[in-house]
Amino acid sequence: MTGHYLSDSQKQSFRDALLEKKRTFNAAIQAANNDFIDANERSADAIDIAAQSETRALSVAENERCKQGVLSIDRILSSFEDYGYCTSCTEEIGLGRLQFNPLIVMCVDCQSAKELKQRDR
Repeated sequence: MTGHYLSDSQKQSFRDALLEKKRTFNAAIQAANNDFIDANERSADAIDIAAQSETRALSVAENERCKQGVLSIDRILSSFEDYGYCTSCTEEIGLGRLQFNPLIVMCVDCQSAKELKQRDR
């Protein structure tokens, strides 16, 4: 990895996007936690309880996705000097791919190989 294919301003733009995404995730986590508290304080009949249970299950899944997103962003930011390079093969991920999703850490080939391996299990 001699010389970085991303300019300093591009890297700063990606860092800003990652930090904004982290703020969004954290706000969603906080809102979900507040919803859990509110739901526990309400009394309801059996139908309301069933509906709340299903809503809570979806909220838990979304909350977990947000927590994983925060962890991913923290990992990316902790080694940001290598940002834009595949964590598996160290090749360039590509500007377009990063613009599509700044959380991507693998090139297309390595991500495809990983998905095939997981599918074959």
